[in-house]
Amino acid sequence: MIVLLNDYFYSKFGDQANLNVFSNDCFEFPPRVSNLTLLSSNSVTLNSNQTIGWEIVIDSGGGIKISYVFIHVISNLDKKGYTFEFYPNSTSWETTIGIALSPETTPSQIFKIYNATIIDERGIRSDHIDSFKVDEIFSNQSPIYPISISPFYLFDLSLFSITVNSPFITESVPPTITLVTLPFENVDDFLQYSIFFQLVSTDNVGILKSHIPQVYLSHSSNYGDLQIFQCNTAINDTSETTCNYYVTCKVEYGYGIQNPVSVLVYGVVDTSFNVASYSSLSESQTFDFNGLSNKKTPSISSWTPLTPYNNKLTIFGRNFPTSGGSAYLYYTDSDIDNLVTLKFIHSSSVMAVLEIGQGLKPFVVYTQNSNNEKSNKVEIHYLGIPTSSSSSSSSSDDDSTLPPVLCFDNCGGTSRGTCIPNVGCNCKSPYSGINCLSETIKIPKPQTNTTSPDSRNEFPISGSDIKLNTIISIVALRELDFQGKQVNIHYFDSWNFTTISQTNFTYRSPILKNNQHVSNISVAMEWHEQSTTITFAKQNLTINPSTLKYYISLDKYPFASSLNTLDLIIKSMFKSSQTDDVCGSKGFSLNDGNDYMTLQIGTYSFEGKFIKKAIINGNRIVTINNKLLNENQLNSNSTITKEKDSSNQLSSFISIEIPHYDSNVLLDPSFSVLLDSNESYKNSENSICTSKKSSKLTTAQIIAIVIVSVVFVIILALFIIVKFSKSDKFLSIRIFYYKLFKRFKKKY
Repeated sequence: MIVLLNDYFYSKFGDQANLNVFSNDCFEFPPRVSNLTLLSSNSVTLNSNQTIGWEIVIDSGGGIKISYVFIHVISNLDKKGYTFEFYPNSTSWETTIGIALSPETTPSQIFKIYNATIIDERGIRSDHIDSFKVDEIFSNQSPIYPISISPFYLFDLSLFSITVNSPFITESVPPTITLVTLPFENVDDFLQYSIFFQLVSTDNVGILKSHIPQVYLSHSSNYGDLQIFQCNTAINDTSETTCNYYVTCKVEYGYGIQNPVSVLVYGVVDTSFNVASYSSLSESQTFDFNGLSNKKTPSISSWTPLTPYNNKLTIFGRNFPTSGGSAYLYYTDSDIDNLVTLKFIHSSSVMAVLEIGQGLKPFVVYTQNSNNEKSNKVEIHYLGIPTSSSSSSSSSDDDSTLPPVLCFDNCGGTSRGTCIPNVGCNCKSPYSGINCLSETIKIPKPQTNTTSPDSRNEFPISGSDIKLNTIISIVALRELDFQGKQVNIHYFDSWNFTTISQTNFTYRSPILKNNQHVSNISVAMEWHEQSTTITFAKQNLTINPSTLKYYISLDKYPFASSLNTLDLIIKSMFKSSQTDDVCGSKGFSLNDGNDYMTLQIGTYSFEGKFIKKAIINGNRIVTINNKLLNENQLNSNSTITKEKDSSNQLSSFISIEIPHYDSNVLLDPSFSVLLDSNESYKNSENSICTSKKSSKLTTAQIIAIVIVSVVFVIILALFIIVKFSKSDKFLSIRIFYYKLFKRFKKKY
């Protein structure tokens, strides 16, 4: 094969070898400020309380929505200043940046817009940074990234600053800081505890409440390492000249046991912008936290991964019983009172090896010392085994003890699928399911939702009077610590919509943490009318016809700890118009290397396919877990509501567990509606059923009605005959009914 490069063609044809592409729609300009007006003037004299600032109008210039606006105002005295954040989600947007000032607490100073960032729905941004000296960038080397265009490029720099003249007389004495209450310790859980104390700052003129001081605990270990913990500080009580701060410091177990701890305070500011700091060392004050050193309550901090059928579990922690203690296990799908006593193969105060028996079902384990003090309870899952899909009412799943990679029902035969050992059934399009006995049915494309990536679809089934409804919704993103405890949760309620094509749409939404915009989520939805093969995470995946495909990506996220993970919660709902003589059931299973969520009503099911792979940091492929959240896990988040399941309406919440990552992550679920060869029966394990309501009469009922009717006619005739028996006219009638009565009696 001969390969000719561009250099060859260029040498032959010159500029004609270049491919030039022209477009009439190539608007790439960043968002801008189209109007900037001072609320008063750029020179203000404070004689009374007054608000200074700007009226700002932002325009995308091309009919593109503005997604995010950040503006930071500082002064020559106040470098912390004031920050303003907005999420407009409109093409043209107006707001007021206002700062309230008082002549009694505000010294003369110059305020200015220090920096600003505006981002549109395409991700294109404009940035303004005060005194940005481009020459300094080019003096040594070329910039790595192009210089951003300022959103204020239409306006003169004189509009950016406001000079405030105030009668307030500044003083030079900084405020004082006093430790009001001595630090005391309190156990939060088995792995950390909190230190609480109060500070008070006083000033002759006034304390600036907008400046919250930074408080630290400092401790030097026996090895010479300096250990510093930053604390959370909140204003507890305040007056004009006094401010009380309530301080909480979360520290690791054992902190401060070896050597005393000192308290450091920075950044108490008065209204004259005098800054004060404090060190308990300078006051000859240090504190000992030895109260926990004598506590012997056992605690489990980690454990080794558990492979299927491994009968030994190694746990790590502290204060494990070396003698006279015990360990217990109970399965997550059984009563907590059904405890299994475990044998210690090895035990020290920090590590224990337990004999747990062979199995695949998830379980909870904890230890207990001779004083009946219990450790924390940890839930253990076997590697490669998905979490049980059933709820608390039907969580006893016999199949959970079997390997989830077996092939069932011969994979529907060679025309439907093939069995891959240790993987499961590999189904041929349009068949699906763990046994390939389900077939994707053709349904109409869902209506386009321009407000969120929630998909709602209602359609009739051809040849019947049944209507089906499907709903898919991306609900929330949770940050969990290494114990599975929720650190932060963000609910998605605002999205920016973009149309790529008639079958492809994208949505983007900000992610908040502590009310701060920290990251973004992007969702691309694509409708596949025909069977398609795609590649994701180096896997060739078959997309069945009439399938809705999601591509979900998350930007860099500020994890509170490198041990923390994320949980993306997706809601699915399936509803049928059939209400009589129908059963509904749900399932969650592993097959063909993927997790399958199934909501089945009668002979129809709604299937979600969750690939157990994710791409993180651009090119790294990792294995992830997907699980069906049960009722208890949903109840811990009161904002997430779950409709009650019935025989013709089912819902599920799937959690996609995202590992810790640095820059970005990409996920790939899909959804389709199937026709099942096997109906959801009343004796199915977690079925919800309704009885048949029939208006037709049974055969026995019809026979009884006929007999009663005939007897009634005979009795009526006999009555007439007896009544008129003396008349010669009724003699022939009497003879007829007598013969009829004899024949009826002989027959019945």
